[in-house]
Amino acid sequence: MSAPALEVRGLGHRYGESRVLDDVTLTFAPGRVHALIGRNGAGKSTLLRALCGAIQPLEGEIRVAGAAVRLGAPQEAVRHGIATVHQELTLVPELTVAENILLDRLPRRSRWLPLLDHRAARAKAAEALGRLGSGLDPAARVASLSFAERQLVEIARAIAHAPKVLLLDEPTSALSGAEVTRLIALVRALAAEGVAVVHVTHRLDELPRIADDVSVLRDGRLMGSIAAGEARADRLVPLMFGEVEAVSGRAAPAAGSREPVLVARDMGLPPRLNGVSLEVAPGEIVGVAGLVGSGRTELVESIFGARRARGSVSVGGCLVPRPSPRSMAAHGVALIPEDRKHQGLALLLSVADNAALVSLPRGFLTRSRVRDAVRGTLARLSLSAPSLDHPVEALSGGNQQKVVVGKWLLTPKKVLLLDEPTKGIDLAARRQLVATMRKAADEGMAVVWVSSELEELHETADRIVVMVAGRAVAEVDPRDTSLARLFALAMGEAA
Repeated sequence: MSAPALEVRGLGHRYGESRVLDDVTLTFAPGRVHALIGRNGAGKSTLLRALCGAIQPLEGEIRVAGAAVRLGAPQEAVRHGIATVHQELTLVPELTVAENILLDRLPRRSRWLPLLDHRAARAKAAEALGRLGSGLDPAARVASLSFAERQLVEIARAIAHAPKVLLLDEPTSALSGAEVTRLIALVRALAAEGVAVVHVTHRLDELPRIADDVSVLRDGRLMGSIAAGEARADRLVPLMFGEVEAVSGRAAPAAGSREPVLVARDMGLPPRLNGVSLEVAPGEIVGVAGLVGSGRTELVESIFGARRARGSVSVGGCLVPRPSPRSMAAHGVALIPEDRKHQGLALLLSVADNAALVSLPRGFLTRSRVRDAVRGTLARLSLSAPSLDHPVEALSGGNQQKVVVGKWLLTPKKVLLLDEPTKGIDLAARRQLVATMRKAADEGMAVVWVSSELEELHETADRIVVMVAGRAVAEVDPRDTSLARLFALAMGEAA
């Protein structure tokens, strides 16, 4: 019997008084995809950081191909055949895609002259990108790419090392459905070639498609391992949450008009959406929770008129016949789409031009007038950009999202529909966005917040509608519903 590709025995680590790994023992076999799951703070990313040499655990040992090793730095992990795709990207924005993929082993024109062979570098990078089904230009600067494209570059860099072990930390968090499908196919192909894959994810619906084995961490401890085919809600949720029935600590929304400003009735777009109704009052954040394919995006796009669907939509008591983006915007409704790159921004235009797209009147406009119109709103969102004339495509994902939000906040709005608004943005930008939306709700705006990040909704929303397979299966108050219960409902457990 061959030795495991990677093994940890009794691994322990702490930051100050906080114990983040506690006696973790796991085996990762060649040719298998081993998923690690658990709620935020469970220790998943910390374990991966130990396996890739980013931290040195205080207790236990790591073994590669049966031999104990000390991974004192990420370079040592690479020498042992361990490649990593981190949740926080580690690319160099000013370099090209090819240079980032081959950063530590760029081909030279000769043994004596330290000149980069650009043609060979682009060819090797294109080969790695091709395995992902990506058509990215190897000569493009990384600074010009979207967050999802940068994540694909990070993944391509990892597989270009021809690893024996591949560590993936939330690799699908910013990818589209088609990109996720291609990544899953690649991971399964790598496993078929004998690579051991360790896949950290919070997307439980991915497990049957990508994993062979599933291990659950909670508070730094290994709670159990099961076959991916047995990874049902009734098995996973107790392991992830235990007996603690934590509920949201959010206060109840401020008293105000409880007459709904937005009413959607029997929205239907078979087979993706089947008779879903939704009401939202001023000053309220209503979460729409569900896993990928639950119909969340179809619901808000149908309400906004971006999809032609059955059902009726009323705003402020007025029926909107045949909703369209133009008519809904005229009624004071805005949509922040999930795919900001293709649906929310004109990437070749400046920050100011993007922010002004839906608010400035037609006619002759000077550039200074456009800048003056958007400056105050973008400043309140703490936008970080070299200037308002800077191309929006060159901004980080979080700052691009601030431009999309600012575009709609420049004019008075009654309802804001948010589809995965924190996807692909960093923690600081996420907190800023949550604070902005909370302030908007406190000032009387009605907010619909769609997300697969159930913990985010549990902490943010006043009410949560849970969708499964195109239907609304439950409506819960996070102040008296545990996160564990919310996960179980989203995974299809009966209400």
